[in-house]
Amino acid sequence: MTHQINELNQLIPPIILSIITGMLFFLFYVKRKQTSVHALDWLMAIFGSVSLLGITQITKLFLHEKIPIFGFEGGPLGLDLVRTVHLLSLIVLYRMSESFLSDRLNSIRLTLVTALISMYYTIAIIYIARGVIIETGDIIPFAKDISRLDALIFDTLQVFIISMIFYVFYEQYRISDNNTIRKYLGIILIAVLIFLITSLIELFEHFFLNSDINAFQTAIPTFLLLAYFYIKNPNFVYLAPANVSFLQLVKKDGTLLYAAELTNELNTTDFLIAPSLTSISSMLNELLSGSTDRMVELKKFDYIGGFILFEKIGSINAILQTDRPSMMLKRSMRYFLREFIKEYEEQIDNYKGFIGKSASGLSPDDLFIKCIPIVQSKAIKSSFTNANKTLS
Repeated sequence: MTHQINELNQLIPPIILSIITGMLFFLFYVKRKQTSVHALDWLMAIFGSVSLLGITQITKLFLHEKIPIFGFEGGPLGLDLVRTVHLLSLIVLYRMSESFLSDRLNSIRLTLVTALISMYYTIAIIYIARGVIIETGDIIPFAKDISRLDALIFDTLQVFIISMIFYVFYEQYRISDNNTIRKYLGIILIAVLIFLITSLIELFEHFFLNSDINAFQTAIPTFLLLAYFYIKNPNFVYLAPANVSFLQLVKKDGTLLYAAELTNELNTTDFLIAPSLTSISSMLNELLSGSTDRMVELKKFDYIGGFILFEKIGSINAILQTDRPSMMLKRSMRYFLREFIKEYEEQIDNYKGFIGKSASGLSPDDLFIKCIPIVQSKAIKSSFTNANKTLS
C-alpha cells in the first residue's frame, strides 16, 4: 500500500506539469495564428519542451526497468532521457535569451554552453567505455564525496542560462517607462530571481549545503507568470532591450512611405527628418534602383554610436536606427512590415504623398507602437502626424 502511495505521489506532479504546459503550448499556437505574432514560437518551444519533459517523466515511471534510454541505476545523467529533455528545455531558454541580447550568438556565451554540454556527454561516453562514474571530489578537492561531476555540470549550466533570462527581463524593465508593463516585468523578475536562487542553492549543494529544494518546482510559477503576461500582451514578446531613434519605410523606387523619429519628450511641433535619414534614403535608392540582375542584401550598418538595421518584404524596405541590434528587434521590424503592408495595401498601391489611417481606423503610429513595443516609452514625431497637422 505504501509503495502504491509513493508511486502515486511521484506520478501526480509530472501529470499536472504535462497537462498545464501542453494546454499553454496549444493556447500560444492558437494565439500565434490569430495575431500573426510569429515570435510566440519561442513560448511554444518553451512550453512544448516542458510538456514533453512531464510526459517523459510519466513514461519513465512505468518503463524505466524495461527501456534502457530512461537511464541506468547509478549511471550517467547523459544517458537519462528525462535529463536530456530537461537539457533541451534549457537550450530553448538559452536561444531565446540570445535572440533578445544580440543579432547573432555571442561567441563567449556559446563557447561556455557548448563546453559544458560537451563535458556532460563526455562523462556518459566514459561510463559506456569504462563503466566509471566521475565524482566531483575527483576533480575538485573540497567538493562532497557523494557529488557527481555530471550533476554539477548540469546545475552550472542551469544557473548560467537562468542568469541570462534574468538579465533579459531586467534590461526590459530598465528601458520601459510604461507603468503597467513595468509592474508585470517586476513581478516576473521576482519570480525568475527565486528560480535563480533555488538553482544556485542546488549548485552549492555539491560543496557545502544540504537542502531539499527542487529548483524546477520554482520554475513552474515563473512559467505561468510568463504565460499570463504574453497571453495578455502577445506583441510584447518583441520587447527588445534597445533604444530606437528612428524608422523609415521606403519602396524600392525610393518613395518614402512612412518615417518616424523617437524622442524622450515631444517638445516641438516640427517634424524633422535627420540628415542621416535623408542620406540613407538616397543610398538605398541608389542601391535598389540599379539593374534587375543587381542583388543587394544589406542587413546591418555599423557606425560610431549605433547601428542601422534593414529588413525587406516584397518591394518595401524598413530602416531602423538603434543602439543595440538583436534578433528579436529584427523580427519586430518584419512584424511591422507585414502588418503595415496588410493594413495599408490600398494606400501603398495608390500612394498620394503620405499614409493615413486604415479602413479600420488604425494609424501608422499606432501600428508602430503595437509591433515594436519599445517605442511605447518614446514620443513619436512621424510623417503621419506631420501630414495631419499640415492638412489641419
